[in-house]
Amino acid sequence: MQELRFAMYVCLLAISCTFILGRSAAAAMETTLHAFTDGSDGGNPDAGLIADSKGNLYSTTLEGGGYGYGTVYKLTRPASGWTQTVIYNFQGGTGDGAFPYYDLAFDAAGNLYGTTASGGIDWNSPSRGWGTVFELSPSGGKWTEKVIHFFATNYRPLSGLIINKAGDMFGETGGSATGVGGSIFGMKNESTGWKFETLFNFDGTDGGVPLAGLIFDNAGNLYGMTGSGGAVCCGTVFELQRGANNTWTNSVLYSFGGLTDGGFPNAPLVSNASGKLYGTTMAGGDLSCGSDNEGCGVVFELTLSRGIWTETVLHSFTDSPDGNNPQAGMTFDKAGNLFGTTTVGGTDGYGTVFELMPQSGGEWKETILYSFTNGNDGAYPGDALLLGLGNVYSTASGGGEFGWGTVFELPGAGK
Repeated sequence: MQELRFAMYVCLLAISCTFILGRSAAAAMETTLHAFTDGSDGGNPDAGLIADSKGNLYSTTLEGGGYGYGTVYKLTRPASGWTQTVIYNFQGGTGDGAFPYYDLAFDAAGNLYGTTASGGIDWNSPSRGWGTVFELSPSGGKWTEKVIHFFATNYRPLSGLIINKAGDMFGETGGSATGVGGSIFGMKNESTGWKFETLFNFDGTDGGVPLAGLIFDNAGNLYGMTGSGGAVCCGTVFELQRGANNTWTNSVLYSFGGLTDGGFPNAPLVSNASGKLYGTTMAGGDLSCGSDNEGCGVVFELTLSRGIWTETVLHSFTDSPDGNNPQAGMTFDKAGNLFGTTTVGGTDGYGTVFELMPQSGGEWKETILYSFTNGNDGAYPGDALLLGLGNVYSTASGGGEFGWGTVFELPGAGK
């Protein structure tokens, strides 16, 4: 399944309620909550998990389902075990989405929102459509889907959505008015329906291909990363500040050089109470790592002082035993420890779950909580971790009993 994930990633480039408790202990055992079959339950879960107020888990599968174009599913926890239920099957075509690739988001009313990588306009062309924004509304135990935006040609979405307190949504696409670089968009629910607006177009010099996902600060400004471009070559960290009349101004906070500082980020940032930013890059770091000495990726910290952002590499991955190619964002616990995944590497080469704990003197200590084996446990965990009730939850896009990925739990790893 790693080949499929990589193929989709290359394609996208070309066409351009976490509930947190506690801290982890040592290495954990893994429990598979669901193994996908690529049948009616879906296959290749390539998005992270979100939770509702009752602790039910929700996410998407890239493939499978009733029509083969992916699903939205729910995992509920009855008296014993977990039960998976598909709450929507994507149909593709000009009227619906296909291949949901990114994370879901809840609004305050309990509706689910997300994006699909295909479907809609130009469905009958080789592009298989340019994607959609969809809404799923619950009523009487059932969910009703509505497509609220069809993306225009070449403006394929490259992230899931984030939603502010006013209910406005924001996301990223591979298209841009400049013809390169990609863009940031917003959607506002008005009396006449959802209004879509492009907020900013990247031109490559200020970053290109913003596929990492966005976060807010307390003032409603947007922060994210681009997977390429910038002052050097290898991506940027940026801030979009909201001004008067819904104008947005972009500032490049850091440009990756692709060397020991990291390169080619592919995940959203996370911030702490002091305003520091943390993230991962897929490459760079220890340049002796990797088949082409391109590095196996880093975890980094950005600190603002006197108007200047400074990067510090907290950890450089070495492939074995600690992992390679981190493609997911980080998650904090209440103690300030960071949790994440690597897509490959580890003891058996199929990815890891790791924890970074701050030490006195500013150093961070890494602990490998689990290395995947490509057996029933899954393989290629490429999504952020959900911490709750003392456990860690996420998805692995491959492996499992049927070879189509898993939802997994590391019991006790979040204590």
